[in-house]
Amino acid sequence: MQVHTVHLGRGAARPTGGGEAVFVPEAFSRAAFLLGPFWLAWTRAWAALALWLVAMGAIVAATLWFGLPPAFIAGAWLVVATLTGLEGNELRRAALARRGFRPADVVCGQTLDDAERAFFRRAGLVTASVSDPRPGSAGPAFAPVGGLFSDLGD
Repeated sequence: MQVHTVHLGRGAARPTGGGEAVFVPEAFSRAAFLLGPFWLAWTRAWAALALWLVAMGAIVAATLWFGLPPAFIAGAWLVVATLTGLEGNELRRAALARRGFRPADVVCGQTLDDAERAFFRRAGLVTASVSDPRPGSAGPAFAPVGGLFSDLGD
């Protein structure tokens, strides 16, 4: 089960289906770990990108200044990459907040599509009577969602 925070764009009291809802997963970001500065630029986390570049520049400079072995740079990069992967989605949330997005909800689902369906169903933009378009599935497309804002019922 994946947990996502939902952020709505500037001035949106509720989602209208116009693409102003951003879903950010609560998980380790493999893309941030592997691609570091490119991922930060892609997600428009400019302050975090600047900090990443300064940190790596300081590590390289310190390695050259103190005559440390080149393996030190690789180890330091691994530490910085791990921290970027662990905090990547939190950095993305902070960047969204600076751009005027506000947290609106927390949703769960097996996939991102399930989480989106659950959010838009709760917002009243999709009805629960729509059948699941996946082959071999029967019944409604929306299973009950657990979490802080669930309507599980007994």
